[in-house]
Amino acid sequence: MHELRALGLPVVCLDARHAQAALSVQINRSDTNDADGLAQIVRTGWYREVEVKSVESHLVRATLGVRKQLVGMRTETINQIRGLMKIFGLILRKGSGARFEAQVRTRLAERAELGLVVEPLLAAWRALDDQIDALERHLIGRARRHEVCHRLMTVPGVGPLTALAFVTTVDDPTRFRRSSSVGAYLGLTPRRFQSGERDVSGRISKCGDRLTRSYLFEAANVLLTRVERWSSLKAWAMRLSKRSGAKKAKAPSRASSPHCCTGSGRMAPPSAGQRRPRHDELIKTGSPIGERSLSGRCEGEFVASVAHPLTMSEQDSA
Repeated sequence: MHELRALGLPVVCLDARHAQAALSVQINRSDTNDADGLAQIVRTGWYREVEVKSVESHLVRATLGVRKQLVGMRTETINQIRGLMKIFGLILRKGSGARFEAQVRTRLAERAELGLVVEPLLAAWRALDDQIDALERHLIGRARRHEVCHRLMTVPGVGPLTALAFVTTVDDPTRFRRSSSVGAYLGLTPRRFQSGERDVSGRISKCGDRLTRSYLFEAANVLLTRVERWSSLKAWAMRLSKRSGAKKAKAPSRASSPHCCTGSGRMAPPSAGQRRPRHDELIKTGSPIGERSLSGRCEGEFVASVAHPLTMSEQDSA
């Protein structure tokens, strides 16, 4: 598609669900009928155009996907080694990396005949670990050189992988008219079923990118459990955790909102030098700390424009 656009040809990528709904009314299915149906969809304008990500974003997302696959393979290999040695009464304690390998070799000294079976798995685990480290170094360096990613990493709990996943998912922020649309794009808004007098708001739709949602959930978990430095974002997440429970508070649309770093379809600009009052200063001065008081400097490095995708009542039902 990028090559066709480079040649100056008008190319439109249709939403597959819209096209399927329009073509499903045809009784006879054939390539000719499908082509005619797609032409009719474009002629009438009854379609939703899908934004195609840039080649650079596809490359970064492919790297993130390969890393995720290798991490899963490494975990599976570790579990195979543990299960194999457990059959022969060799129990391994918790540990990873060099500690795990040292434990395996120490226990193998008790049953030397197992070395023929376990050594190939250890070699595979070591190769996977090296490749994962190489990919992580590449991704971290890329995030540090990217201005927007570097700015996003100043948000408490957000690391280079989360920042890269979010930036490559959004790709072009100008295609979102409101920052609240980012939450719906990532599948973080609740499902709704309304018919007559019945109006049910369900859980989040999860129709967006699963990898980005998982990274945002990890960032929210880090913010709630590991980050010690206080901020308005952490204060809001802690209040939400006490009211709705830790599990709901860790939902990506809450504690680590992606839209806290987007505003009006643009990435938030760098700080102009103003300092945001600390949490203890707000308490001393008696200023209210509202549920939506997240706009401002995150960790003292940049100003973020905040626009929550959900009202608080909608968040509680998500």
